[in-house]
Amino acid sequence: MIGTLLVRSAGLLLAYTMTVSLTRALGGADFGHLATGISLAAVFSTCASFGLPMLATRDIAISTNNKESASLIFKFFAVAFILSLLGALAFSVFVFLLLPGQPVLLAALFVFP
Repeated sequence: MIGTLLVRSAGLLLAYTMTVSLTRALGGADFGHLATGISLAAVFSTCASFGLPMLATRDIAISTNNKESASLIFKFFAVAFILSLLGALAFSVFVFLLLPGQPVLLAALFVFP
């Protein structure tokens, strides 16, 4: 329990530090564009997992054999992966069109998945 608290606290501190650093490096308007891109990616991320884990669990539990279960698992992972890629693509296009030539964006892509 203490370890979990420390890990979560470190994650929050890192996110806060990166947000402050990116705001200072980009400026207010450009950071707003970045935040909008992150929000757009979050919408696709939500769509990628919107009920999909529960549906996958239910359908795999209902399936009668292992071959059918493996096929269902592959299909669910494929759908989630494609939706996640669409979110990442939307974020990348949105941010790079609005903020061309900003080297700090490369760091932002790794910090805000």
